[in-house]
Amino acid sequence: MEPPLIEGASFTGNRSCAECHTNYTRIFPASPHARLHLEGVPMAEATGCESCHGPGSKHIAGGGGRGKFIINPGRDPQVCFGCHLEI
Repeated sequence: MEPPLIEGASFTGNRSCAECHTNYTRIFPASPHARLHLEGVPMAEATGCESCHGPGSKHIAGGGGRGKFIINPGRDPQVCFGCHLEI
């Protein structure tokens, strides 16, 4: 399973996302998706912010902003099917 592609962007890791998105990172541990981080769970290695939202380097370099070089699964759930059709 591959994370979504954003042309010219590279992966930055969850910590870089948390710097601006504290409201999401604070509630994420209580979400169903957080359970994917547990050892032994199918696809545990393919979790993290960028697994669903795509690599964040261009989003960060552009100063963030809604829909700026980032994928919003809430607006376009196509990226969700990569996992949810597999499970």
